[in-house]
Amino acid sequence: TPLIASAQEGYRFSSLTVGSGQDPIASGITGIVQFTNERKRLIEVAVQQDQAWVTYGRNFSKSSVSGLIGATVGHLEGAPWAGPILTLKVPIAKVAGQQVSVGTMQWPGFFLWEPYGRRHDAVPNPESVFMGYLANVHLDVGPVGLVYSRLNYLESPWNDLPGVSYTAKIQKDFSLSSSATWNNNKEKWMFYVGLTWKPER
Repeated sequence: TPLIASAQEGYRFSSLTVGSGQDPIASGITGIVQFTNERKRLIEVAVQQDQAWVTYGRNFSKSSVSGLIGATVGHLEGAPWAGPILTLKVPIAKVAGQQVSVGTMQWPGFFLWEPYGRRHDAVPNPESVFMGYLANVHLDVGPVGLVYSRLNYLESPWNDLPGVSYTAKIQKDFSLSSSATWNNNKEKWMFYVGLTWKPER
């Protein structure tokens, strides 16, 4: 299991996030735990009501660019899936004492078969490969983030998901994050709030 692997390879607990609501990848109650080691390797385990996944990868930094490159496996409504993940973040300036940075995430996933909700929706899927793809670009100014995501989920049309987030440090080891995202396909707002614990080492 990921917990046994983390102990055997020198991984240490690095963060725990518990949240509720909706955003481009969250629905309902969400729990995410991360482990890292001295070689910047990362194991992440995420659990939600209808899906769960494990990410294994490496955090990297070169010059001013930082990010994560890794692989994910999981399931959604009983359908196994897997795919690579890449994140990048680049600081560009400081404005009024706040760090300004830009970044992106690219996360495709390939399903072995359609999730339960799509297999029984009476809508035929013409795709030869069952695939989802989440991509975003974001601009962060201190604790405020502006993000524009695009999601392609199976036979559904591409979904544009602009949003805004805010992260507040409430104690030395704890931060509270919240976001609001507009779901174009469903024409409604999605709201999320989460608490993250990152113990100091």
